[in-house]
Amino acid sequence: PSTDFVPDDIVDRFCVLGTVEDHVEKLNELKDLGVDQFNVYLMHDAMDETLDAYGGEIIPELGLQSVR
Repeated sequence: PSTDFVPDDIVDRFCVLGTVEDHVEKLNELKDLGVDQFNVYLMHDAMDETLDAYGGEIIPELGLQSVR
């Protein structure tokens, strides 16, 4: 589906895209700004891989525990 309805500045502020390292960097920036929770929306073709990366690499790197 088209993403034209989502302005680029909203994507830049609220979306996390890229490699595991990119996700960790962005989430640490948000954490430093006071964000204390986030949600993972699996709305693409690599849902299982993304969820596995969060559980195995990203959440531990942030020093967090996953909640299911």
